[in-house]
Amino acid sequence: MNGLIVSDYHGDTVHFMQTTDIGLRQVSYRAGHVDWHHHEQAFFSLVLDGEMTEATTRHRYACRAGTLLFQNWEDRHQNTALRPITSFYVEVRPSWVRKNMENEHLFRGHTEITHPAVKILFHRIFSETKTALPHAGLAIEELLLQASDWMMRKPEHDRHSKPEWISLLDVLLHELPDEQISLENLSMHLGIHRVHLCRMFRKYYRCTLSDYLRKLKVDRSFTLMRDKQRTLTEIAFGSGFADQSHFIRCFKTLTGLTPNAYRKMIS
Repeated sequence: MNGLIVSDYHGDTVHFMQTTDIGLRQVSYRAGHVDWHHHEQAFFSLVLDGEMTEATTRHRYACRAGTLLFQNWEDRHQNTALRPITSFYVEVRPSWVRKNMENEHLFRGHTEITHPAVKILFHRIFSETKTALPHAGLAIEELLLQASDWMMRKPEHDRHSKPEWISLLDVLLHELPDEQISLENLSMHLGIHRVHLCRMFRKYYRCTLSDYLRKLKVDRSFTLMRDKQRTLTEIAFGSGFADQSHFIRCFKTLTGLTPNAYRKMIS
């Protein structure tokens, strides 16, 4: 090991662990503003609870529970928390990025990661930090490599070959009511044939449309579970599932935990 990964965060560290090249930290912040600063390590940040805005020299991000960002080292940014916030950070040494993120130049500066499959992997990484099992470090690195592989291989990062309708499809999947999401309705909005939509969806999203929607619903549930007043039934319906049992099955399949087990972990 080349020493601890120690970064200067402007909040209170709730939990910390480290593998050889990866630092994992849960940090809570009070409401307020943090002026321009940068970090020595590249890192992913997953908002677990709360709400804030994060500004770079080029972009402003509205972050709430479930938002996942990648930030390269020495990239200046400032934050304003509208209310107390808790974030989970996965820091990686520059050598890890160069070794495992083949197209690292695509991730200079800040990048918001919206694919639910990648976001679910980071929730699983967070879960592993809480288990204290003997092979948690190995599991964390494997999950992080899976996330890296997803990001490096997704063709939508190639702006020159990405069809314009893919961007519109992304908006539709995240903003249309669940009952309006069907092959017929999407193909009508996009002006493309359903067969072409299915074929191209697998190319650009690396899964079927139905798989993506299940992951998207589970991703929504992470945010809703922060509200301790909600029942599992309310969370299931609020996430877009038809019933609680289907929600529990999908959640456990994708995360390895039941919703209740995950909820206890983040409380």
